[in-house]
Amino acid sequence: MYTMPSDLSAKDQNIKVIAVSPPKLNEHDTLHIQKKYSISDNMFYISSECEHPEIVLKWIDYLFSDEGSRFASYGTEGKTYTLDKDQNPVFTDLILHNSDGLTFYQALKNYTLAPGLPSAYIDWKRELQCVPPSSAVMCDVWASTDTSYMLPVSLSFTSEERTRLSQIMTNVNSCMYAYTTAFITGIKSFDNYEEYLNTLKKNKIDEAVQIYQNAYDRYLAKHSS
Repeated sequence: MYTMPSDLSAKDQNIKVIAVSPPKLNEHDTLHIQKKYSISDNMFYISSECEHPEIVLKWIDYLFSDEGSRFASYGTEGKTYTLDKDQNPVFTDLILHNSDGLTFYQALKNYTLAPGLPSAYIDWKRELQCVPPSSAVMCDVWASTDTSYMLPVSLSFTSEERTRLSQIMTNVNSCMYAYTTAFITGIKSFDNYEEYLNTLKKNKIDEAVQIYQNAYDRYLAKHSS
């Protein structure tokens, strides 16, 4: 995300992008939720029809090893990166100043493993080599909340709960995206906010909350024993 401002300003000098902190009702309120982070951005699945699952698993395992992580993050030594005096990888001009006109992020996608394509242990600090300080500090702005209201990523649901959540959240998410877009673009006034909440309730959002509550209660019981 924080490579985007650099790409935009490189294309048009009249564009200036700044980070905006999460909105608060009151100036000194503390927010307690933010984007979830993990060391990887995607998942692997090995099909039951795979003829050599052990080879696929070795490949997956390699991407989370020290050698595999460096390869996924920086590419090929001598081509896309070299090592500095402290043995830290430094991108070459093939990535930093691509002669074909590729932006930094486009070059990353061409010559390294982009996050989420597929999962790997990516060194996120690699991108700081081409991100100006004015863009890098955006991360501090976006992280100006704590995570005390965030649910554990290891919550487990029964098969019945997963099926019901899928049914409910399909409608809830459609409602949320539609109203969010309408509020932002001005199609709907914030006078319609109660209408939005009532629509979420009609789409069974309370039932979804209860399913999550049940899963969280089980999580607490398991980890308190």
